[in-house]
Amino acid sequence: MGVEIISKDDNFLKDLTRDFDANVAKALEIAAQDFVAQMIDRTLAGKDVDGAKFAEYQGAYKKQIEKYGKVRVGKNQFRSKSLNPVNLTVSGQMLKSIQTRALRSKRLKGIEVFMNQAQSKKAQGIQFGNKFIKKKREFFAVSDKESAKFVETFKNQLRIIKND
Repeated sequence: MGVEIISKDDNFLKDLTRDFDANVAKALEIAAQDFVAQMIDRTLAGKDVDGAKFAEYQGAYKKQIEKYGKVRVGKNQFRSKSLNPVNLTVSGQMLKSIQTRALRSKRLKGIEVFMNQAQSKKAQGIQFGNKFIKKKREFFAVSDKESAKFVETFKNQLRIIKND
């Protein structure tokens, strides 16, 4: 069952649609930023999307930390690193690069959560594993609980916007 608005004033309909789209995009953006903050907090606590602790560091990376207490982050650049907790923050750049963007088009409305290309490549290796990372660490994902909280935040933001 749909709702049809009939008006002789075409501008009224355009304004109503534009305002509705802008309000939905704004509420989605706020809810997405809230979700990203939760995802980062969860990751910094050393937990994956399901709340389990991340797998321990392994191989040469683990040996380097055990021996020197540091890891290489660039040419002649090292950062202090401990073995625990595993929280994906050697340089901090990957988690800092997470961004959100509202998607607005006639065919698609939603939200995109993304990273810059260099950090995205690093995140994919961590998320899915690769030849260097044998044990994947699923951090860039949404649990059912987080999804429900996202929807609730979105609804609350729409209520706030409506009352402004």
